[in-house]
Amino acid sequence: VLRKRWDGIQENILAQTVMKTLVASLIMAVVIVGIDTLWRVLGIGESFIMTIARLAFEGIVGFITFMIVAIALKMRELSELWQIIRRRTT
Repeated sequence: VLRKRWDGIQENILAQTVMKTLVASLIMAVVIVGIDTLWRVLGIGESFIMTIARLAFEGIVGFITFMIVAIALKMRELSELWQIIRRRTT
C-alpha cells in the first residue's frame, strides 16, 4: 500500500532508518534507566519537586544521548529536520 502511495518506498533506506532509530532509542533507554537507578541509590529525595527534577533531568539527558548516537550513526533525517527548522525560522 505504501509503495503505491509514496511512488516507491525504498525498503532498504526505510530499514536502515528503523534500525538506526532502534539502536539510538535503546542506548537512550539504558542511559535513562542508569540515571534513574543512580538517583534512587543515592537517595536523592522523593518529594514532588525532586520527582519533577529527576524526570526533567532524565528527559534532557535522554534527548542529548539520542541526538549524539543519531549523529554518530549518520542519520540523514537529522539534517533534513534541521533544514525544515531553519526554513520555518527564517
